[in-house]
Amino acid sequence: MLLEVKNLGIAYGDKPPIVQGVTFNLDEGEILAIVGESGSGKTTVIRAIQHVLPGGGHIAEGQVILEGEDTQKQTPEMHRALCGTDVSMIFQDSGAMMNPIRTIGTEFREFLAVHGIKDDKEAHDLMKTAKLYDTGYGENKYNSSFEQYLTSYQEPFIFMNATLTAYDKLVLAHEFGHFCNDYASYGSAAGVDVLEFFSTGMEYLSLCYGGEDLTRAKMADSLGNYVEQGAYASFERQMYSLTGNALSAEGLYALYEQVALDFGFDSVGYDRREFVDVTHFYTNPMYVFSYVVSNDAAMQLYQLEQEQRGAGLELYEQNLTTEESYFLAFLDSAGLESPFEAGRISSVKAVFEAVLE
Repeated sequence: MLLEVKNLGIAYGDKPPIVQGVTFNLDEGEILAIVGESGSGKTTVIRAIQHVLPGGGHIAEGQVILEGEDTQKQTPEMHRALCGTDVSMIFQDSGAMMNPIRTIGTEFREFLAVHGIKDDKEAHDLMKTAKLYDTGYGENKYNSSFEQYLTSYQEPFIFMNATLTAYDKLVLAHEFGHFCNDYASYGSAAGVDVLEFFSTGMEYLSLCYGGEDLTRAKMADSLGNYVEQGAYASFERQMYSLTGNALSAEGLYALYEQVALDFGFDSVGYDRREFVDVTHFYTNPMYVFSYVVSNDAAMQLYQLEQEQRGAGLELYEQNLTTEESYFLAFLDSAGLESPFEAGRISSVKAVFEAVLE
């Protein structure tokens, strides 16, 4: 018999048992349903079988026998080893068990570490073998990409779900820019503005070799980002100054609506609540502004490459191992103009007009 529960009684502290007389057997391949009203003790019984009762809960009477062994006689360490391997519990709201701002891979690795697999490379290989990592293209996958330096491999990796369109070239160039920077600097941290310079810079350099259609697509997207990310940055800056009644859901909706109108969103349509989908506001505060200023610096690589083939690429390579984390200091050391210098907006405008007219 796989599992035997005999006359199980469960209590909290020194009080009388709140669950009594539970008896059932479960053999391999069988399915057993425990049915009862809310609060009747269904979850408590399952927790007792796993020995994970909260707040002083304990088995007051009876036995739980798993594969012939009385689990009451086992140590807490043995109980922990059983959880998630021999005995697992899937909660009613299982989706809430995953943290939405952390990767699933990170949470799986934590689970494996609890069960003794603490080496990142071993955990990664095990998850790949078990097909927990799906590295192939899929139509139902979220169209996204990211680059990550994996310390266990001492190398950066690019993860991307391709859309099988020309836009993939720009996405791959963006992540390859992060890859080059991480590979050259061995994953050392830098300011977000500097990091985005290398990713966006690689996008702009690829335009010089990718054809007119790709260039127009990138410039149109970049122009939209100037406006969109600029609006987000303005909204975020003002959001942190809200107080009193203005610091409410309705206050945030009203603020975003005003910013959207100020930036001309009414010409393309907007929803006053759409800012809630911008995860950067919660996971990386004040990050969106980096997209604007780094895009300006990256565009200068494009201008250099257009003026003299190889000049922009050479400047890019020379600065891959920069130790400057402060963005303006980085621009100064690289010989690039600050996006805050007078006349810089006019220069950017000229680039857009030359390509998009």
